[in-house]
Amino acid sequence: MSKLKELIDRLCLNGVVYKPLGKIASIPTERVNIKHLPNNLYIGVENLIKDKGGMIPAAELPVVNDVIKFKTDDILIGNIRPYLKKIWLADKDGGTNGDVVLLRINNDIPITPKFLYYIVSSDSFFFFHNQYAKGAKMPRGDKMKIMTFPIPVPPLEVQEEVVKILDRFSNYAAELQAELQARKEQYEYYRNLLLTFNPSACGCGTDDEQEIKNVTIWGGHNYEITWKTMGEIANFKYGFTAKGCENGNARYIRITDISELGSLLPSDKKYIILDEESVDYLLNKNDIVMARTGATFGKTLIYEDDSPAVYASFLIKITFNDSNILNRYYWHYSKSKHYWRQANQLVSKGGQPQFNANSLSQVIIPIPPLELQEKIVAILDRFETLVNDLTQGLPAEIAAVKEQYEYYRNKLLTFKQLA
Repeated sequence: MSKLKELIDRLCLNGVVYKPLGKIASIPTERVNIKHLPNNLYIGVENLIKDKGGMIPAAELPVVNDVIKFKTDDILIGNIRPYLKKIWLADKDGGTNGDVVLLRINNDIPITPKFLYYIVSSDSFFFFHNQYAKGAKMPRGDKMKIMTFPIPVPPLEVQEEVVKILDRFSNYAAELQAELQARKEQYEYYRNLLLTFNPSACGCGTDDEQEIKNVTIWGGHNYEITWKTMGEIANFKYGFTAKGCENGNARYIRITDISELGSLLPSDKKYIILDEESVDYLLNKNDIVMARTGATFGKTLIYEDDSPAVYASFLIKITFNDSNILNRYYWHYSKSKHYWRQANQLVSKGGQPQFNANSLSQVIIPIPPLELQEKIVAILDRFETLVNDLTQGLPAEIAAVKEQYEYYRNKLLTFKQLA
């Protein structure tokens, strides 16, 4: 960064000019017939990825006559909450709609698209954007207010050096993200491989209602695998009905507190006050609960905390009455393709999916000896830590890089204003 300091000292030691965004860029309104959409590319606010993740093209074009046309180097910003810092620097032409703020740099302004992109993807712009949002259910940003946001316009050499530095951070974070995705795919592959003993037995629809046994070879040893339904080996208890509060002496765990990966989310915590009734729904460390309704039915949490927590009514607590199965082994199994093949067949197909205790009781699970369960858990736990643990492994490294990137972006994009 010594080069950047040298450039600033030489080219703008006394500060830089700040201009309102509206003096730097415009909001294009040119429309194009949907039949002649450039690149057949349409980007609505739902196609912008949160946290500056770019975009995913719409799978289908909207049923309209025309759309707003955007061009390469235009900046698209989500303008209806939740924004989640949805933003994309267009690398091709296409079409969008009024839920997206479209910025195009004026020809007479010496500012590069990438530099402006980094400015309007900053926290300061995001907070400014949200500050003027209006509406109760789906607040919408005020485009005219957005255009008053002050933008620093340093010399082009300074802009290019800032972009180079931030690109290095951004590219490194992208490389780590790609590695994480590859590791997740590897984890999923080995999870399914390690939990496949007799695929025909766990594919649902077997005519044999009795206990199924087979032998698997693992690490040079023969292990007998017992297949049982969940109804044979577990008891189920529905959760406690209450309204979560901001304070209390026990966390109140709801469906929305469980990630798709089966871990407890650290944000948006709710609590309740323990009483004679709710104490019966307290979780112990390593207890298992499962979502029984909604779009995320079947996702399963293993509670790994020591602090008091009560599980909500749309969750089912699973307690094994068979000492020959480890909770953590079942938790890994609940994320396998074999479990989900059954869950998707057993869930009710109504408007609101229901995967209740009756459905769960029909799920067939392979039960190897405890010795083999422990070996499988040890391997899958290592993958789990690598790809999902926010305190170590790749997620922790990605979080650290992003934090460093945010720090330097805010620092590098803050200039002394020219008097």
